[in-house]
Amino acid sequence: MKVEKLYSGAVSGLAPWKAYDAACHEAEDRRDAVIKAAAEERDLILTQTWTAKDRIETLAQARYDETAKAAQTVCDEECEQAAEAFKKAETDAEKPQEGRT
Repeated sequence: MKVEKLYSGAVSGLAPWKAYDAACHEAEDRRDAVIKAAAEERDLILTQTWTAKDRIETLAQARYDETAKAAQTVCDEECEQAAEAFKKAETDAEKPQEGRT
């Protein structure tokens, strides 16, 4: 509540900030879920008894790394889209004020 009062006048309300934060948090949650699933898959493979253990470990780690990188890329893109939406909302909120002065 205090934070809202502190920042409410900064950009014609908190709606653009809240939308940006929500979009990024959702993207980060999805990224974390994908990375967690990749880690579980990798760990499942690594705990098995294999005769070609070095190759299996290398493949499991490579798959995990690629999945984590892809998840981060998607997260970054979604946060960038949220930032663009925020900038647009900020600009749109300032337009009516410019006409009054």
